[in-house]
Amino acid sequence: MSERKQTAADAGWAEVVAACALSAVPGLGATALARMAKRFEDSLTKAMKAGPEKLLSLAEELELRQPAIDFLRREPDLEELGLWAVAAAKAAGARVILLGDECYPTLLRQIENPPPLLYASRRTCRASRWSGRARWTSRASGWRASSATGSRAPECR
Repeated sequence: MSERKQTAADAGWAEVVAACALSAVPGLGATALARMAKRFEDSLTKAMKAGPEKLLSLAEELELRQPAIDFLRREPDLEELGLWAVAAAKAAGARVILLGDECYPTLLRQIENPPPLLYASRRTCRASRWSGRARWTSRASGWRASSATGSRAPECR
């Protein structure tokens, strides 16, 4: 793999870990994560690397809810939390799909504040066609949306 491709792969992995970490923080939903990404140059990785102290200093600007503030005050290792969440998803047979990924559901992408990540079963992700019965669950926002019936489903990670 070329150095440029490796850097892109590393950046993609870092964004997965960051999205999983921050979505696991109690009280951080899709809207809060979108504000956080915007504040950190459209990068949840930069938000995660800034750490709990910096995020707490921006609590008002980010409109953090009390459960998130309480959790961040405990100074969690956000990267470790993200790695745990990725491992837990993998153990459950799920894949992480980020908002910018090709296989993120088109209709879900069109809502006002789409979840920044989804956990999807590997079977659903690999399907050659979306099924009206397929369900995508967002850990970040805690709700589900049906996929579009009949459209092609690209491969996901």
